[in-house]
Order: sequence, then C-alpha cells, then structure tokens
Amino acid sequence: MARTGQRTISARSSKPTSSVRRRTYSKRVSIDRIADEGHNLNISRYIRTAEDELEIDLIAANEDLVDIEKQFRAATAKHNTFLRELGLPTLPLSKG
Repeated sequence: MARTGQRTISARSSKPTSSVRRRTYSKRVSIDRIADEGHNLNISRYIRTAEDELEIDLIAANEDLVDIEKQFRAATAKHNTFLRELGLPTLPLSKG
C-alpha cells in the first residue's frame, strides 16, 4: 500500500489524543458550503493542508550567533597562543 494511504488508514483507525496533533484528512461540510464554493469539490477548499511554518525568534537567534562568535574568537586566541609557542604562523582573528 502506498505510504500516504497507510497514513490515512492509520489516522482514520486511531483516535487522536489531545496531546498529539494530527493532520486533517477529511471534514464534513454542508451542501450550502459546497454551493458557496461553486460546487468545487477540491479538498483544499475545505481542509487546510499546508504545514505550519516554524516561527523563528530572530532576536534570540542573533544573540546565539553573537555568543558563538565570542566563543570562536576566544578559542582562536587560545589556539594562536599555542601556535606562537611552537613558532608556527597564527590564525587570523575575525574582526568585529
């Protein structure tokens, strides 16, 4: 059986729990609603099939990147100390 068909059967045969969000595969609509939609039976007119987009906290992401940059600079400086002791060329430090 096709993968999508198996998911449909699983979704129909098991009862959704409040802690588990299930994707909607079917919905009962009235004849009036079908008439309002111009008798179009396209599933997307009645059921939202799009996945929710992940919301990204840009401020938190920026703070994380700034912290990573600080850690990177500290690690590079420490590494350069060892390289100087060995008489080897050092790594360039990022400007910022």
